[in-house]
Order: sequence, then structure tokens, then C-alpha cells
Amino acid sequence: MYAIVDFVKEKAADGTLPCEIVHMSWLSPDMKFCSWPGNSQYCRAFKKGDIPGDGWKKVAVHVKYFSSELNLLKRVSKRLNLNPRRSL
Repeated sequence: MYAIVDFVKEKAADGTLPCEIVHMSWLSPDMKFCSWPGNSQYCRAFKKGDIPGDGWKKVAVHVKYFSSELNLLKRVSKRLNLNPRRSL
């Protein structure tokens, strides 16, 4: 399962929130926090399906959508013109 999340504490100058597609296993049980590998490690960690490790940061998020279909979430993200941190 995957989720599109907004990073709620990282508002850009234009008022938008960065977002990203993450593995559901990266989310806390209450879905208010995400373990984040860091921008430079995101693509590798996502593609490998890494589980959160000691060096990952815990960041506040808002879950916008979730699905078992990655391609569906990619289409939703593109259609809504969301502001991704990184590209897959």
C-alpha cells in the first residue's frame, strides 16, 4: 500500500505544501507522522521498499490519498498538480 502525503510543517513561500508518495509502512499507526529517509535517499529507499531505519526523520504529515496501486497515485498526483519533493 502507498499514500500521498503532505509535509505539513514545510509550507513553501507560495503557500503550497510539498507532498510525496510513500509506503504505508513508513506511516505511524495514527497516520500523522511519516518516517522519512531524507531527500537524497528517498528514490532509492522507495524503490527498494526499505523499512524505516535509525537515521530516518519522523515528520508530521497529512495523508491525502492511499491505494495499493502506485500508478493510480502517480496519476492522481499529476492530475492534481501536487508539489512533490522528489520524483520517482
